This record gives sequence, C-alpha cells and structure tokens, in this order.
Amino acid sequence: MKTLQKKDAMEQFIEDMQAVLARSYAQQRSEMIKRRMTNKVAKGYSMARPPLGYSQTDVKGLYKPNALGECIGSILQTFTEDKISLDESLRYLKVLMSAHEKRTPNRERVVKLMLNPYYAGFVKWNGKTYEGLHEPIITEEIHNSVVRKIPFWAFPDKSVGN
Repeated sequence: MKTLQKKDAMEQFIEDMQAVLARSYAQQRSEMIKRRMTNKVAKGYSMARPPLGYSQTDVKGLYKPNALGECIGSILQTFTEDKISLDESLRYLKVLMSAHEKRTPNRERVVKLMLNPYYAGFVKWNGKTYEGLHEPIITEEIHNSVVRKIPFWAFPDKSVGN
C-alpha cells in the first residue's frame, strides 16, 4: 500500500512539474511573439488588418490606399476646412462604410474612423504610436485638426479628448 501511495505522490509531482514547465514555456513564447510584433510595428508595419480605405500589398503588414481611402481623405480634409459640418462628415463616412461592411456603422464607429491615426501615416500598438511605412491619405496636420474639431462628447474613448 505504501508503494502505491508513493507512486501516486510521485506521479502527482511529475504532473505538477509538467504543468509548471508548460505554463512557463507558454509564457516565454507569448513574450517572444509580443516582442517580435512590437519590433515589427516599431519598423512601421501594421499588426492589424487594413483599415477601411486601404488594401493588402505583397508585403505582410504593409497596406496601400485605395479609391475609398481617397474619398475618406477628401471628406476629412473638407471637414477641417469648414466646408462641411461634423454631422455631414459623419453622414458621408457612414454611407461609405455601409457600402463596404455587412452592418450599418453607428456614430461611435464613424468617429473612431475619423480619429484613426493610421490615415495620417501612424500605427498604434499597445498604447503607443509609431510612424508607419504605409502611404498616408491625410497629413498629420489634417489629422490633428480633425481631433481638435471633434467635440469631447463625440469621442468614443473619453480619454482621447484630454
């Protein structure tokens, strides 16, 4: 009976050690992948799928503007020049988004599109912003103007307006 208990204890010990090693390996692998992804983003590549107005290229993580991107850029620029209001901009962008998405976008989603720094040539990753390798559809000045012109209450994430 003692040998059976010792064997059970030893088997349990081995199982526990295997579990600890598996968790350690998974954590190290996760950290390694995150480091590689961060390094790639720091070089200007995107880790996300292309935003509306951009298409895939032959290079993974590098996207190019398409015709829809030119329309988005034009609407954002026109908005910053006070030629159209925020509501008109939202309406135009909502129509563009509806034509390319399965569901109708809500106001918050359209405002998020307007605030996306990717359109100005930047990539956001883990709370940091990096300069992207992709071609921007608007200038940084236009992006900053859009951010300034959108009222605080319209921001999807209230911390963005601070």
